[in-house]
Amino acid sequence: MARRSLGPRLRFLKKRGAYYVVWTEGGRTRERSTGTTDSAKAQIEFAQFLQLYTRKSGAREPSETLVTEVLSTYLEHLEAAAKDSERAAYASVPLVDFFAGKTLAEVPGLCSGYQVWRKVSASTVRRDLSVLQSAIKYSLQNQLITRSVVVTRPPESPARERWLTRHEAAMLLAAALGFQPRAYDIKTRLPLSWRRLTRPQYH
Repeated sequence: MARRSLGPRLRFLKKRGAYYVVWTEGGRTRERSTGTTDSAKAQIEFAQFLQLYTRKSGAREPSETLVTEVLSTYLEHLEAAAKDSERAAYASVPLVDFFAGKTLAEVPGLCSGYQVWRKVSASTVRRDLSVLQSAIKYSLQNQLITRSVVVTRPPESPARERWLTRHEAAMLLAAALGFQPRAYDIKTRLPLSWRRLTRPQYH
C-alpha cells in the first residue's frame, strides 16, 4: 500500500546531526538538509523551502502563511535592496524561535505572550515586533497575502526625567560666568576655590 502523501515538516535527524525538511511525495519519503544544527536558522530555511513547495498563484490567506515565511521573504528583500538588514535579521532570531510553526492568523493572540517569553525590556520587544509588522506590510504590498493582521506592541517606555541638584545648577552658572574650579575637596569632591578664565557669558 502506497504511503499517504504528507506535507513538509522540520525534523532533527540525529543520524545526520542536522535539521532536515522531510516530506512524502509519490509514496516515497524525501529529505532535504537545512545545513544547520541551529533551530532558528533551520526554521528560516524551512520557510524558504515552503515558499517554493506550497506557493499558489496569487495572495494567500493569513491562516495559510507561516510567520517564518513572511520574515524570510522580508529579509531577502532587505538584502537584495542593500538596505539595513542586519538589525532586522538580529530581531528575527527570537521571532523565528517563538513563532516557529505558527501562521499569521495566530499572531494577534500571541503578541503579549511573546513579551513574557522574551524577558527583555518593552523597548526591545517593540523593536522586534516592529520588524514583524514591517514584514507583514511588505507581504501585503506585494500581494503575497490577502490581508494584514494586527501586531500589538507594548507601549513606549516613559521618557527619563531628572532634576538638577543645587550643586549642579551652581556649577553650570559658574561656568557660564567664566569660572572654573581651582581645587577640590578630597572627600566630597566639591570645589573649594574658583578662578575666572573667560569673560562671562550672560546670555
